[in-house]
Amino acid sequence: MDNPRVTTFSTVPGPSLVNLYGKLHGGELLKYLDQLASSTSRRYARGDTVTASVIGVEFLKPIRIGDLLILRGEIISTGRTSMVVEMVVTSEDFNTGETEVTNRAKFVMVHTVDGVPTPVTALY
Repeated sequence: MDNPRVTTFSTVPGPSLVNLYGKLHGGELLKYLDQLASSTSRRYARGDTVTASVIGVEFLKPIRIGDLLILRGEIISTGRTSMVVEMVVTSEDFNTGETEVTNRAKFVMVHTVDGVPTPVTALY
C-alpha cells in the first residue's frame, strides 16, 4: 500500500556534477535533498509546500560519479502548518552491489495555499 509519508527516488549523477575532487558537488546534493523534501511534504500535505529551514545536513561519505544514488524522505513530525522531513542518501556501486549511507538531512517544510501557511494533518 502506498505510504504518503515516504518518498524515494534514485538518480545516477554524471560528470557535469563533480567538484574539484571528482566527487558529487555538495550543492548538487543539496538540490536533490530540497527536491526530495518538497516531493515528500507535498505528497503528505496533498498540496504546495515551501522550504522553511534546513535543520541539518551530514556529509558522511563522498559520492562517486556514476554510482546509483537512492534518496529516501520520510515525514517524522508535524506542527500546525509544518512538517519535518528526514532524509537518507545511499550510494550503490553498480559493479559490486555494495551500498553505504553517504548523507543524512532534516528539512522543515510548510504547507501553503496561495503562499499562505495552511494547516496540515497531524501525523498521529
